[in-house]
Amino acid sequence: ALARQYGRDVEQRLGETVGETTVPLDARGETVRRGESNLGNFAADAVRAALGADAAMLNAGGFRLNRVLGPGPLSRR
Repeated sequence: ALARQYGRDVEQRLGETVGETTVPLDARGETVRRGESNLGNFAADAVRAALGADAAMLNAGGFRLNRVLGPGPLSRR
């Protein structure tokens, strides 16, 4: 019962909208692992804003979508 409740809670949180984009974000491996990408810039800007930091560096290995995200709302999923 506890595991089912936890699973429902996780599913709900994964579906929450956490941002929005007006342009496609390229999350393909050949893009994010070979240089600067708009997805990497978006994510680094989000980390900077959340932490109030002057700079943020992210490891491209954390982006595992391997597709282009269309414009619109973004969720944790």
